Amino acid sequence: MNTASTSYDTIKHLPSIVTVPSNMTNLANITRVSHNSSNSLSSSLPNSLSVPVNANIQPDVISYYSETSEDYRGWSKSYHMHFGYFRFNGWGHFIKNIWRLEPQLNQASEEVFQKLAVKEGGHYLDMGCGYGATARLFAKQYPKSKLTGISLVASQVQEAQSLLKAESPNSINKVDFKKMDYQDTAFADESFDGVYAMESACHGRGEGRGEFLAEAFRLLKPNGTLVVHDAFTSKLHKKELHKTTGLNFIYNWAYHWLCKGWAVEDYINKEAFEAELVRQGFQEIHFKNAFWNVLPSALHMPRIILTYFLQKMLFSKDFYRNKGLRKQRINHCLGSFSAMIVALHVRRFNYYVVTARKGNNQKGISS
Repeated sequence: MNTASTSYDTIKHLPSIVTVPSNMTNLANITRVSHNSSNSLSSSLPNSLSVPVNANIQPDVISYYSETSEDYRGWSKSYHMHFGYFRFNGWGHFIKNIWRLEPQLNQASEEVFQKLAVKEGGHYLDMGCGYGATARLFAKQYPKSKLTGISLVASQVQEAQSLLKAESPNSINKVDFKKMDYQDTAFADESFDGVYAMESACHGRGEGRGEFLAEAFRLLKPNGTLVVHDAFTSKLHKKELHKTTGLNFIYNWAYHWLCKGWAVEDYINKEAFEAELVRQGFQEIHFKNAFWNVLPSALHMPRIILTYFLQKMLFSKDFYRNKGLRKQRINHCLGSFSAMIVALHVRRFNYYVVTARKGNNQKGISS
């Protein structure tokens, strides 16, 4: 859910109505495009031009996270900005913990640490750190290791530093936060023993997030591990995206508002991401379907929306005074409701925990 940029696809995925900026050469007079005319139009486009999957959605991710920060307070008292992870340990544990959200959010971070196999003296990178909730857990559990968190959002970096200082003042020398684009960092090659992205890779560029993976590969030391928690689309999603009948219409409508409400241009395509992992040189690639692990935390969303989001809307002066904030908060609510509809279509849209390893003496390739 954190960091930025826009992903693009080819002209064949244009929505039924597209408004094209007037400063685009040879396209100044085009304001409507139908599916039947997409092939003829694509032949007239410059080779370097690609069109957003949802051309009517131009998310400003920095603005989104700046304006919805308070909403995430309602989701997690620790400022987690991702779904939780529930492990079934018997019916007694299930009954006791299924409706406890914060432990599930913490467990999602624990899953990352386990996959990274954090070692004493190691240095790790959070690619899209949000407000640093996972980083603060890391600081408490691994005081002899280091972690750096990066985000495009200056307010997140500042707040993450303040929360770390308040909760773990002794960890300031071991954990730090920087304002940086995870697709183009200033770190030296092979700087980290492991890197992870908690629902932030979705904001990267490209169907398979090539720039994100290329940078992760460059930054990893030999035998370093990459861990990604995120939602992915499938081949079926891509195939059915523009059908407008029955359940397809409902799914596509919900997917549109999910992307718009959560400032994602288009979610990662699973097959393209896996192919990009291989292309970059990653080894031991594993996709774990985490739908049932994530579902219990997702079931908290209706309660959160109704009690927190709506309360903020009805009683917040800023909500009524600030038109931009009002629009973003309404979109955020619609995105959250839409996520529950989209999640029912598991053959098109699902949640995975991805792990991959960089081998010895491997050199990355340009994305």
